[in-house]
Amino acid sequence: MSRLQKTLCAATVALLVPAAAPAAEPTLPPGAVFHETKLRLSPEEMEKLVVRPLRLAEEGDMAGADSALARLLAETDRRQGPGSIEAADLVTAFMITLFNTGLRQEAMTYRVRALDAVRRAWGSDHLEYALVLNDLVVMDRKANGDAVGAGAEEALLEAYRIRSERLGETHPETIATLIYLGDIQSLKSRTGGEFTKAAPAFATLQKAVVDADRVDIRGYTDNLWARTVLAQAFVRNGALQPGLQTFRKMLEKAQTQGVDGASDLPFFLDTLEEAGFKKEAEELARSLFGDVEVPMRPHSSPAPVASP
Repeated sequence: MSRLQKTLCAATVALLVPAAAPAAEPTLPPGAVFHETKLRLSPEEMEKLVVRPLRLAEEGDMAGADSALARLLAETDRRQGPGSIEAADLVTAFMITLFNTGLRQEAMTYRVRALDAVRRAWGSDHLEYALVLNDLVVMDRKANGDAVGAGAEEALLEAYRIRSERLGETHPETIATLIYLGDIQSLKSRTGGEFTKAAPAFATLQKAVVDADRVDIRGYTDNLWARTVLAQAFVRNGALQPGLQTFRKMLEKAQTQGVDGASDLPFFLDTLEEAGFKKEAEELARSLFGDVEVPMRPHSSPAPVASP
């Protein structure tokens, strides 16, 4: 690694790690079942909150849907007062259910309102605010691919700050935000495909791998996901061999954990092809599965672990 790369990596890690006293680590006992804060409202509960606006949106009447949502919010304000948690839940529930029903671009028009409503209800240092910051970037990535908005990194850094301070650096939600950040930092829209410009992404994802390997929660596999995204970051920025080596190490790690790491293979193969390494993608698939055809994915990033 060149001096420039080392400097960039050190700067990125310094930015990610809070300068204050070390955050308290999660208090979950070894082998515990982890319950995510995103599950405060289930997808089914969200849908129940916005039945009429959602139905109008699905019928193609977005103006009517917006008016129906406005009426729900006005009634909520009369009952609860302005800036209530219930109002924030309505806006975020409508945005997320729109997104999950396939109305992605329509959903993205509510992101500013959702973020403002959550900030007013919970404050800008709350885990609910971190969740919305995180999920808005995830939605943007899924909806727009490489063309993620310019504020994505800043939003994820803020979500990471809140989660690391409140939950600890080795909490699964904190690590998930770090993986999303590394994925965004590695995109060609950020790096131009240049290896040295992707150094911050490599540093972020290597930290995510280290932190994820420290998690001792039954069924936790984001340490594998972090390795896959790191492998994709290498390939996306011209480092084929480090990418292949990292992905094979992920498969070895998966085997030791007794899980199927090959489920990430289509995502990695897709990234190889997008980067112009079609021959290498075919060779990798053949080495693992013989002549069995492995389907490609429409996007190169693994499915997010946070909602939506």
